[in-house]
Amino acid sequence: IADLVLVGLSYNTSPPAEPRADINADDTVNMVDLVLVGANYGKVAAADALADAASGAALATEQGGASGDATTPTISIVPETQTAKTGDRINVDIMVQDVVQLYGVDLRIEFDPMVLQVVDADPVRPGVQIQHGDFLDTTSSFSKQEVDNSRGTILYATTELSPAAPRTGSGRLARVTFDVIRDRGGLTPITLEQKTTLMNSSGLVIPANLRDSAVFTRWHLRLPFVAR
Repeated sequence: IADLVLVGLSYNTSPPAEPRADINADDTVNMVDLVLVGANYGKVAAADALADAASGAALATEQGGASGDATTPTISIVPETQTAKTGDRINVDIMVQDVVQLYGVDLRIEFDPMVLQVVDADPVRPGVQIQHGDFLDTTSSFSKQEVDNSRGTILYATTELSPAAPRTGSGRLARVTFDVIRDRGGLTPITLEQKTTLMNSSGLVIPANLRDSAVFTRWHLRLPFVAR
């Protein structure tokens, strides 16, 4: 677990806050490092295996990333649109479709904090959390979350842990619950950043299409009360 903690504490830093967390020595701690540790979790003398896997991941990245079948998976936020007003609480699911051999994900989501605020899914833990999905094996996994309700950003990175098997197919990666705090009129987007990543157990990126969502809020005209 110490290796996962090192990667978790240094996640999304470049140069690495903790050099030992940079498993593939690319001067950044990211999803590759997290998945490589997760795929070798619990193995004795895993240093050589990690070095080999990191070397293979770096080579494959230079050659254009992971190879796969002709079907490109899609990550989407659903529903695509929904209507809400101030005071409503809404859910959006981050879904993956037609993925092969998925082992870890790094979701980067943006929203308008003047309209929406993420509801904490786990008040016991420090910070604001979103809800895990049921596609990856959450009984044997490690995740890193950073939700910033002032900036309107969500980072959700999770990997399965060995001996959990990679997942193939379609399902829910995560769920976000929002409180609607203001009616702005029109569509408020909820978007997946381009840094959003799917990865297999070898630390190779699985290319994917991204589909965003939006919340339609209406202006509410409040007429003054007139006594008769």
